[in-house]
Amino acid sequence: MVYFHGVVRFRYSGCAVCEVLLVVAGGMTLPILREFDIFKITTLPELMRRLSNIGRIFYGIAMAALGLLTIYYRDFAYFLIPPDRGWLQHHVWLIYLSGGLLFLAGVCIAADRKRAVVSLLLGVALLLVFCLCFIPYQLMVSPHVREFGSWENSAKELALAGGAFALTCRKAVIRLGVIIFALTILSFGINHFVYAHEAADYIPSWIPAHVFWM
Repeated sequence: MVYFHGVVRFRYSGCAVCEVLLVVAGGMTLPILREFDIFKITTLPELMRRLSNIGRIFYGIAMAALGLLTIYYRDFAYFLIPPDRGWLQHHVWLIYLSGGLLFLAGVCIAADRKRAVVSLLLGVALLLVFCLCFIPYQLMVSPHVREFGSWENSAKELALAGGAFALTCRKAVIRLGVIIFALTILSFGINHFVYAHEAADYIPSWIPAHVFWM
């Protein structure tokens, strides 16, 4: 199965890293199911708290998985670093370090261990990559800087940063994260309208009227 978009592609197969991902996901199954116990939900605040915990766990699992895949394939996902990254071939240690930190951050967030500090540091790191890597690449390297769709991967990076900020314990930082995430979701929605016919290919073939679902 090929995941992705552009130059960098991750090929998933029945490999050791997939087994590790299953173990990580399996270890989080019980707390997720516990939060889904709707019979214990009696108030709206309780419902929101449980939904928030479920979102935190899934976000943590996703970041941990992303870290493991970064290490396994010795490369960053297409939405973590801009395409122009040939210099990384001579700094593989940086890829391993980044993947390891992503994995640890994801585990801490999912397990709710030092979540406030870890989420803040992760959000700052992702935001710095957006500001120092994606923006210069888009403005000075990318030949499609004026095309709205060419900023999609930049927005994904920013969305991850917003999600991390939303998981901290500081109200101002949480508010910033919510605003950032909301803006990126808005941009994704616009992309679906502007590139509806291209995005329709993501809809399974057995579902009719592909463009309608865009």
